[in-house]
Parts: sequence; C-alpha cells; structure tokens
Amino acid sequence: MKINIRKLAFPGSMAGALLGALLYRINGKIWAAIAGEIVGTGILGGILCYPMAILLMGNQEAAIFTYVVPFLISTTGGCILAAILLGILCKSGVFCYLKSAVEEGAHLPGGKSL
Repeated sequence: MKINIRKLAFPGSMAGALLGALLYRINGKIWAAIAGEIVGTGILGGILCYPMAILLMGNQEAAIFTYVVPFLISTTGGCILAAILLGILCKSGVFCYLKSAVEEGAHLPGGKSL
C-alpha cells in the first residue's frame, strides 16, 4: 500500500509549530525554536499521524513510528534552510529591525497596525 504523507503533513506539523513557539517563548533563543520544530514535527507529529492514518485513511499497515523518519528528514532539512536564512537576516540587521518593529507594535502605511 502506498503511503500518502501529504495528507498527514498539516496535522503533523502543528505539534512542531506549537512546541517551537513554546520553547522560543520560554527560552527566547532561535535554536530552541528550531529544536522544538524538529522534535515536535519530526517525532511527535509523526507519532500523532499514526491514528489518523488508520482511522481516516484506512491504512492498516502503518506502525506507530511509520511517519517519524520521513517527518524527521523533512523537518530537519527545512530547519537547516531556515537557520541559514535567519543567519543571513541577522547579519544584515533585517531580523533585528523586524523584531523591534513587531515588539513596538509597528504600523503599516496608512496608520494600520500589524
């Protein structure tokens, strides 16, 4: 039976987004958000997709760790690319500018708030 991971990627990624945001809020470090994303999406998200694969997709061949390896590979690659991009943005000063603008409650042209 062919495994269709695309149907499970969205609910699997929610665990990573939540864990990454919580770790960033607690620690305030980008590396904590990246680690939370990898653990949340790669491991927790992969495990959480197991019941959905059985109940919603009818995949009786799936095991509890079936989706962990593909999710880990995908999220690790994405996090590496994001870390490179964030490093470039930090060195150029754009990241610090955007972070301060968000913290100050930046306004868009026309007086609208973000």
